[in-house]
Amino acid sequence: MDDRRSVLGLPRRPERITTRAVPWLELCGSNFAGNFVGFAFLTVIAGAQAERRRRSLMKARRIIALAVTTAACLFPLTAAAQDLPAGPDANLTVEHVGYAFASTGFQVDQPVCWEWTSPPVSRIVVRDLTRGRVLMALVYPSTAAALSARTQARAAEPTHTAGGPSLVQGYGESVWVGNVALVQTTLSDLEILNQMLVDRENCLDVDPERLEALRHPHVTVDADFLQALTTSFVNL
Repeated sequence: MDDRRSVLGLPRRPERITTRAVPWLELCGSNFAGNFVGFAFLTVIAGAQAERRRRSLMKARRIIALAVTTAACLFPLTAAAQDLPAGPDANLTVEHVGYAFASTGFQVDQPVCWEWTSPPVSRIVVRDLTRGRVLMALVYPSTAAALSARTQARAAEPTHTAGGPSLVQGYGESVWVGNVALVQTTLSDLEILNQMLVDRENCLDVDPERLEALRHPHVTVDADFLQALTTSFVNL
């Protein structure tokens, strides 16, 4: 399930925290009343300790998540700002694309390389936390590779739309800028799609029309996302 969430661009679910209950038989002895009080006391203590461990773990996870996000947005992007391509016809690297979005205030995840696709591509998930929007930037090695991927995606579509071809399940029509393709969706739609796919795998009834609409939504890339990328060319 986590693999599918990763492909969709959803964050992994946090691990569940479990505690060990104190066995009743270990507490019962000759003095039933005394042991019952002891059992109740130990249960309260164990619950308090588990709550303290849960809070400490959640705090540590928040700190780690913040550190990872900061590292993803600042460390590679600072280097990218020092070595931008020479013009709009040049190929953008993963670092350049990440810098373009992070410098305008969006949250940028660590890039992931999909080597199993043909041609291979690196994807970057960009999040607008204030409006619940999710953008995926697909960075191809070259404009020629991007053109090949676009042609394959267009040929695989049952019906052609006015916009760019669909590239990723759960995301809308693609917009192309050089060797980069952009697709957009919302976090809420991705969560619903993921749950419907889980239900279908578990042989539960799902609305096929609703599922198809979520798999291939009619969503276009918003102007501010596109401007964030294209402005990086203008400022070269």
